[in-house]
Amino acid sequence: IQFNSILGGRSKRTAEESSTGWWISCLRIVMFRSKETKSILVIGSTGRVGTEVCKALKVANDFSVFGATRTVPNKKLEDMGVKAIKFEFGSMESMISALKESNATMVFMVTDFWVAANQKFDVEVSHGMMMIQAMKEIGTIEHVVFNSVADAEKTPPEVQHFATKLKLEEELKLSGLSYSVLRPVAFLENLDDPANMNPLTKGTVKCLWDASLTLKMVACADIAKAAVLMFKDPKKFQGQIIDCVGCQVNGDEIAQALSKASGVRCVWQISLPRPLQYLIIPDVYYMVSWFYEVGYSSSIEEFKKIVPDAMGPFEWFQAKGQWNNGDKFSPKPDGEPLDDPAADTCSIQ
Repeated sequence: IQFNSILGGRSKRTAEESSTGWWISCLRIVMFRSKETKSILVIGSTGRVGTEVCKALKVANDFSVFGATRTVPNKKLEDMGVKAIKFEFGSMESMISALKESNATMVFMVTDFWVAANQKFDVEVSHGMMMIQAMKEIGTIEHVVFNSVADAEKTPPEVQHFATKLKLEEELKLSGLSYSVLRPVAFLENLDDPANMNPLTKGTVKCLWDASLTLKMVACADIAKAAVLMFKDPKKFQGQIIDCVGCQVNGDEIAQALSKASGVRCVWQISLPRPLQYLIIPDVYYMVSWFYEVGYSSSIEEFKKIVPDAMGPFEWFQAKGQWNNGDKFSPKPDGEPLDDPAADTCSIQ
């Protein structure tokens, strides 16, 4: 009897210990999963918005960040601590491969009208639809943030690179995927855009409209901040469409901001005259026409509820800190006269 009692007691303790061990194991699994970082695949990771999204995600330190790019290995991404993943616009195979290799649970989605789609409406839409289909097929995507454009539904059909984004927003809504949409206005980065023959040079700041036009603009870094918030709390932002806008300024005000930030007296100039816009890039011509006639309706106040430190031109130039050739800005103390631009500064009237 004593022997049986001992056995029974030991059996009872073993069961209790086993049960306790099971609960501890379960708790460890829950704690591990709660701390587990999400993997995010950033499409267009070396572009203007994609680069800033990669940077902001790395700063957030809550995610494993992977950059989809044609060029692997990729020094630009490596320097940011982002793993480069091979990707080609228009290739379902490369999209699925990138999703699998990155083990992505979330995606920052962009499409490229100007280069990858060769300025063709149908091609850009097909690229976006392919991405959506791949994300559905893979079955692991918990949230998508799509970089669209403000007032896409209000512009004339001739502005095709707006119309493509609207079509893809509609496709994303119908996909069944969890999603959010960012709708930026004109980029402040357009003010220093050597890829489009508009580098920021000492004494001038240029873009596609004249000095009198007042336009809403945003920094790509601020778009990225909004994207990070969406990735951090996808349930809160599920189905939301957020316009991204940091300022409303005209060309003269932008030139004044650059003068103050750089310490050099600067003037505004048109980078490409309107007749040439029509002949060379009609999509841009019709967009700028819409800027003059209507313009963006986005609310700065609403965006600053999400990104309260969204930049205007002065803050953007101040953060930039240099001309395109690498020469550093030398801002002057209040009341001290500005430097005159170099005598050989190139002007385009």
